[in-house]
Amino acid sequence: MMNAAKILHTYLTQELEHPVPFAGDIVHLEYPPKENSVGVTVDTRSNFIATFTITVPASELEPTIENAKLAIVRNLGFNAKDPASIDAARKKLGDKAFEEHTENMVRLAFLSTAMMRTGVFAFLSPEILPSKPIKLGEDYIFQAQMTLRPRSGLTSTKAPAIKKPAKPEITNQAINERMNQMIGGNVPWDMVSSDKSESVEKLRSQMRDLISAENESQWHEEVVNLCLDEMVKRLTEEVPYKHIELLRDNMANSYASNLVSNGVDWDAYIASPGFNLNDFKQQMTMNAISALNRGMALDALAEALKIKLTEDDILGAAGQVAPGHEAEAIQGMLQTGQLPQLCEVTKRIKAGDWLVRNCKDA
Repeated sequence: MMNAAKILHTYLTQELEHPVPFAGDIVHLEYPPKENSVGVTVDTRSNFIATFTITVPASELEPTIENAKLAIVRNLGFNAKDPASIDAARKKLGDKAFEEHTENMVRLAFLSTAMMRTGVFAFLSPEILPSKPIKLGEDYIFQAQMTLRPRSGLTSTKAPAIKKPAKPEITNQAINERMNQMIGGNVPWDMVSSDKSESVEKLRSQMRDLISAENESQWHEEVVNLCLDEMVKRLTEEVPYKHIELLRDNMANSYASNLVSNGVDWDAYIASPGFNLNDFKQQMTMNAISALNRGMALDALAEALKIKLTEDDILGAAGQVAPGHEAEAIQGMLQTGQLPQLCEVTKRIKAGDWLVRNCKDA
């Protein structure tokens, strides 16, 4: 039975059978099926596209299908422990939609497993190609295509010297303002009666700790960005234009979707006097180039430093998404094909942490 913890442990401890291909590599790799594991072949037919052919052992299908159904049940708000919940979810979606949704989640889960096994992670979202319906008792074969990530080296991996920003001081005024935000009022905290002072000081201490953690996080992010401004200058390769186009369009679509989800009419927005389509495209292009350069710099640094992930690293990252429910979050990410992305992001975070620890103050 496919288990997120088992797959994660295997990924973190495995020695890859082949070098991981990136954009520009043209290779054919084979990963024969192992016990209770998918078999994978990877073909990079062009400089950018990889085609995965994934063979799923029949023994792995039935439990994974059941996991997918339970995931659908939870997503619809039903109690997965209720024996009638699957029938209720099927009734709500309709038989056809329920089966299609289940099979799609199964494919995503096995694609996620294949990416973890090969170390080949997609740039943006992979595309699962049309395939025959799943039949219990038979091995299942399907294909997926993905754009390979761009890769670059660095002329130097030495941590840069930057002008480090000062850490902001925490003032009583800032603490008072945060406490007022919390209660939704405007209390003169310095004039609170003495019999309430102990409770106020306890609350003030909590707010100080909260503000301190926020300031530390903001300072850390600012230092990482300053370091990356320097590391990007050391890249040995330029970003392929194909990747710039893909990420630019993805960013633009996300921006538009966010506006629409907040009640803004997109057609009215782009027709407004202050909107210039060429300026918008140029800004999205610059944002894409910056994100790609920074990603390549972090990937190159992580590779050069031989940064490895631990289960605690992944659990910590999952805890940022679902505090207190890390194991469930990882299982859900496996089921939706997002677990490889979590691993990639976590490794980049560790590379950024290394920069903060090792950069010098110019």
